[in-house]
Amino acid sequence: MTLVHQPVPGIHLGDYLACEKYTSGQWIFDLSAGEIYSRRTGGPVPFRKQSNGYLTTSVLHKGVRTDILKHRAIWVVANIRFGLPVDASLEIDHINHNKTDCRIQNLRLVTHLQNERAKPTALSPETVRTIRKLYAAGGVTQERLAVQFGISRHSVSRIIRWVTYTEVETDD
Repeated sequence: MTLVHQPVPGIHLGDYLACEKYTSGQWIFDLSAGEIYSRRTGGPVPFRKQSNGYLTTSVLHKGVRTDILKHRAIWVVANIRFGLPVDASLEIDHINHNKTDCRIQNLRLVTHLQNERAKPTALSPETVRTIRKLYAAGGVTQERLAVQFGISRHSVSRIIRWVTYTEVETDD
């Protein structure tokens, strides 16, 4: 399949650039592992975690730095056989709600409304107890708990400091 090498109105520039990196062979995608590797270095493309939890990398495009979201890049490349564009109004949902889990089997294309409805509204009392218990036992960081339970580090901090879920008692 040949891609037209110009941005298509209505798609995310990052999606277009991810496809370009893939079709040019600069990036190698391991879709089942949710990883992207640089052909030049042989190592993983460096992604950083944004404050909203999504993984992003920056690339230079026509002299302008542009962000590529890892989960979108994985989904778009996995579905490239259907061609571009991916409607800009659609979103990629992490089925398990863990924004760092970019395996293709964990991603699906949804509308904004579907994505909002899929978000967990609250943690179960048992999950809150588990988070508090694991942190109190030591040897685990708030960051690791956030990834494990698919919530932000800030949410973990508020749980272990009893700022939120104050009604959930420990089962000592």
